[in-house]
Amino acid sequence: MALSHAPRRFATLPWSEALKLDGGIVQHKAIRFAADRRLRFEVGAALQPNPTLVGDHPTTFAPATHIPERPLRIALLGAGTVGIGVYQLLSRFPERFELTAVAVRDRAKALASGIAHDLITTDAVAAAASGADLVIEVLGGLNPAADAITAALHAGSTVITANKAVLAARTDDLLWQQAIDSGRLRHSAAVGGT
Repeated sequence: MALSHAPRRFATLPWSEALKLDGGIVQHKAIRFAADRRLRFEVGAALQPNPTLVGDHPTTFAPATHIPERPLRIALLGAGTVGIGVYQLLSRFPERFELTAVAVRDRAKALASGIAHDLITTDAVAAAASGADLVIEVLGGLNPAADAITAALHAGSTVITANKAVLAARTDDLLWQQAIDSGRLRHSAAVGGT
């Protein structure tokens, strides 16, 4: 498969041009509010380092980027309600995402949920340490979640967690703080829900 280009992304955009977009990412009333008060803001995506700057800027585009030839390799830790939803979503895009493991507590329940037999493991730490590009942790609780996240970080993986308890318990861990600061440990799912 040859490399293809990702859709072009705006680097900068004036408020007036942002209002011409569909409003699915930033509501038009929010853009008008910002424009009336001359407030600049950034719009970005998770795991992407360069947001679009909206304000009193001209329209410019970011340099073209390439979509990698191989899919993003993902280890999923947890197959409860959230984990099954993530599994189903990722499975719909095999050209973009390759699931390498799904760590579960109950193998029979995971099979009944439709998770492929060859992906299922009960060893979350081993799945996290497998060298996947991305580890998504939705196990909940402190252990084995904390050990799995630490193993993933040591293996060089980026981690996304929705686990409030494990984040609260590890706020003073230097490895975790460095990973948060560098963007290798993402946790907005843990603070964005109610």
